[in-house]
Amino acid sequence: MPGPLGGENNAAGLMTSLTRAGGGDLSGSVPSGERVQGVLDLTLSDAVARGLKYNFGAVSGELSTRRATAARLAELSNLLPNLNGRIVYSSQQVNLKAFGFGGFPGIPAIVGPFEVLDVRAALNQAIVDIRAWSNWKASREAVRSAELTNRSIRDSIVLVVVNLYLGALAGRARITSAEAQVATAQAEFRQASNMKEAGTVAGIDVLRAQVQLRAEEQRVIALRNDFERQKLDLARAIGLHEGQQFTLATAIPTAGPTMPELEDALRQARDTRPDYQASLATEKSAEWQRRAATSARIPALYFSGDFGTIGPSVRDTHATYAAAVGLQFPIFEGGRIRAAIERSSAELAERRAETADFRGRIDYQVRTAFLNVNAARERVAVAEEARRLAGEQLVQARDRFAAGVTNNLEVVQSQQAVAVAEENYIESLYVWNLSRAAVGYAVGRAQQIPGEFLGVTTP
Repeated sequence: MPGPLGGENNAAGLMTSLTRAGGGDLSGSVPSGERVQGVLDLTLSDAVARGLKYNFGAVSGELSTRRATAARLAELSNLLPNLNGRIVYSSQQVNLKAFGFGGFPGIPAIVGPFEVLDVRAALNQAIVDIRAWSNWKASREAVRSAELTNRSIRDSIVLVVVNLYLGALAGRARITSAEAQVATAQAEFRQASNMKEAGTVAGIDVLRAQVQLRAEEQRVIALRNDFERQKLDLARAIGLHEGQQFTLATAIPTAGPTMPELEDALRQARDTRPDYQASLATEKSAEWQRRAATSARIPALYFSGDFGTIGPSVRDTHATYAAAVGLQFPIFEGGRIRAAIERSSAELAERRAETADFRGRIDYQVRTAFLNVNAARERVAVAEEARRLAGEQLVQARDRFAAGVTNNLEVVQSQQAVAVAEENYIESLYVWNLSRAAVGYAVGRAQQIPGEFLGVTTP
């Protein structure tokens, strides 16, 4: 039986092109919570919410942001005062002969034992350190990039979950359609058997009807298996408890809100797409890293000092202190600074090229998404008309067979035409809905896909 008119390939290509940059493999999750007794009614909004909470991409993105934040704190510590305390109590006995002082008149060879108590606080502070300051600014931009990348991953999770949910809805619709085809084939088989017993048709008509019935029954079995696998894929992506039974509580969207204008969508995408904003933040971080590399030649001004009390016992101590201001500057680094500057300059040039490419990619994705959604909408209209015509064709073929005008070959061919038309209609609805979701992702409004772009209302 012929398959859909390229819809599956279009949908797969659409998902690949949109999620390649920031999504990665989002099929896994971290299951959490107890299994619900009975069957869980899972709406599209519920699936998206669970995906954003339990999908492995969301968990990993949060951890990446925490690591970037820790790196920023480490760079900040180079600018803040470092204050340390120390309490040392020691008991010593010294052999002066070991140091060349033993044996002189009036100088004992062995000194001690004696005790020393030293309670002290030491402070180190960078007064002027352009390199440390630039590294800290670079780390701030790196944190912002990590946060925006995490948002981009969450947007990809929404699109992936919506795609899996829509695919499962299409799978369920295919089962319903195939079961209807089985019922039709059974009716045709009974009709052919009755007409053969009446002597009005040949045995080949009964055999042909029986072959068609068995083919439709096999198709139902395969589609049910595919549907259960689609549900497993969905459950895996959103972190449902292992073995949790659930039903899809949202119907296939057959109508949707009006899409935004193309120019407005392009402008909104450049302003709000988190993956593009993350690329800009990464570029700024690279700029600060280059400044840090060039600042290594600039002298750094530091303060160091300590204050405490020292003496042979707690009752016999005296306050002492030391304070120093130092200037640290490189004299000869063996080319290390130059190498760091060259490396950071190359890194900055690469980040700038990536940002420019990202801007062009966003333009391409938005325009492609609009082309796909317009084509998919027209395809749905054609598929609806084809389904209606195939139904009329089947009715006329059955009437002609019942009247003895022709054999049931026309009926079998018409049944196959109805099955193809139903498949194309289901697939076109799936691609249309996915295309509308892709528009929401492309313009940077993935979180609003269920309601704003698919028209699915939350109960």
